[in-house]
Amino acid sequence: MVVRVRRWWRRPGPSQRRRPPPRALIDSSRGRSPFLYQLPFVALLGLILVAVALFTPATLGARGVFMAMSTVMVASTMALAVRWSRLPHWAVAIIPILDILAVPFLQDSLGGVRVSSLMIIPAVWMSAQWFLPGVLVSSSVAILAIWSAVPLGGADPFADPSRFFLLPAVIIMVGVALALISRRGGATQAMLEQQSRLTEKALERSNRQQLMLDGILNAMPVGIVALDRDGQPTIVNRRHRRLLGRDFGGRVPTDRDLELTMFESDGSTPLSKEDSPLSRARRGESFDHALVWADSAVTEGELSALDISARQIRDERGEPAGAVLAFLDVTREMEALAAREELIAAVSHELRTPLTSIVGYLELLQDHAELSDQSRQMVAVASSNADRLLKIVSDLLAAAREGDAPMSIAPVQIDLVPLIQDSIRLIQPRASEAGIEVLASLPSSLEVNADGLRMRQVIDNVLSNAVKYGRANGHVWVSLSQGPAHEHRPEDGTARPSQLVRLTIADDGIGISAEGQGRLFTRFYRDESARRTSVHGAGLGLHISRAIMRQHGGDIQVSSEPDVGTTVTVMIPLRPAAATTRTDGAVDA
Repeated sequence: MVVRVRRWWRRPGPSQRRRPPPRALIDSSRGRSPFLYQLPFVALLGLILVAVALFTPATLGARGVFMAMSTVMVASTMALAVRWSRLPHWAVAIIPILDILAVPFLQDSLGGVRVSSLMIIPAVWMSAQWFLPGVLVSSSVAILAIWSAVPLGGADPFADPSRFFLLPAVIIMVGVALALISRRGGATQAMLEQQSRLTEKALERSNRQQLMLDGILNAMPVGIVALDRDGQPTIVNRRHRRLLGRDFGGRVPTDRDLELTMFESDGSTPLSKEDSPLSRARRGESFDHALVWADSAVTEGELSALDISARQIRDERGEPAGAVLAFLDVTREMEALAAREELIAAVSHELRTPLTSIVGYLELLQDHAELSDQSRQMVAVASSNADRLLKIVSDLLAAAREGDAPMSIAPVQIDLVPLIQDSIRLIQPRASEAGIEVLASLPSSLEVNADGLRMRQVIDNVLSNAVKYGRANGHVWVSLSQGPAHEHRPEDGTARPSQLVRLTIADDGIGISAEGQGRLFTRFYRDESARRTSVHGAGLGLHISRAIMRQHGGDIQVSSEPDVGTTVTVMIPLRPAAATTRTDGAVDA
């Protein structure tokens, strides 16, 4: 059994493990031919031999010159021919060692020519590539080669101190200095290479993320425009380019490229450049569902309806860093809404004619003298409901023709309690069928100045919703109270009343989602919880009811929780002003 003992004192620390190993400034093991490092030595030796041939040609035939030339030729041939990449990295050291050993032969043959300094070149090679081990080996070989002349040639070291003492010292000092410089430079080079690799990986990762972002943005069914902190466009996705009818040819779009001729939500009033969604986003605004009409390339000359939202982008310091805008083409939805309103207008128009006839004949029947009291009462109920139905049809027709135009009201002094009781009696059969108990807490009398027919319409709408969307065997609570206005301030700009009458109708039914409560008074809107039931509806009741109450200077508020229930509060001014001032400056007498 072999027991492996970890030596903690040799274990590298975290900083040492992360530090890249130093590379040599001269490294023949990284694919570069050793002959490139051999070439300076060969070239300088060649120049010396050329000079010797010119001045003392007889010395070229000496045995030492032949030995030196042969040794250098063998080293150079090895540098060119051997495949050093298959050998250990230290194997290439044989070439500078042979160069060092060749120099003493040449020195002994040339006599007075000082060629011993040639040893510095291969010593520099070894020191730069193998650091301190290279210094140790090259210096040792050089000293042995220099001092070999003492026992072999009988040289006197003290007669030539520069050769036997100064040259070895120079080789050692140059080698040590170069080794230290090479080690530090190699470490810096290795660190730079590592940083370069990390930068390349980060760039590659950034490119992948950019490609993924481009793919996501181009797959979205809405147009996306991103602006930088200076308000210049940086991203325009494929959908918005199609909306603009421009491809940009791969260049960054400019402000002029993003310009569209826009109109306000009515489709006819030109939208100024200062009020355009892009200008608002550049000013730092964030908004949702701004409806504009634009002359886009998608509709080929016709206007497109665009639902535009914008969000501001901030950096880590909370400073503005740009904005993102989303352009949703809702032309088909707007066309569908227009078609639906046309259909409602057509149907309402067709219903109003026979209803008018029914109301007229019921009035004539009421005046008939032969009717019994019971029959007259039944005809009165039928006439009252026919009047309400005719009024609803007229409202639908007016809404389809005039959009959100205010409804007309004729306020008189009325008592709300009988209206509420009549509405409860009317809804009671339907409530009993569903097992719902309607509980009322009403005063004996409470008068307000209001349009009785309109108020009955509001009460019927709210009470009908409470029963329709109530829980089987559940409850509906109806209460009426009077008190100060407190926090109530009408949203349509009318004067704040001093006293309010509050009609509260609550149920324990299916409830309404938080998102649905924000859109509950939108025309034709029905919440998802209501659509999942078998109860049918047009989504107009609360829209019309709120319009009626705001014409009275009051309002309607809704609070609800899914699967818990809904509470609707109808707020009626006790004594509204004789004239109602609207936010647009007009006055309704």
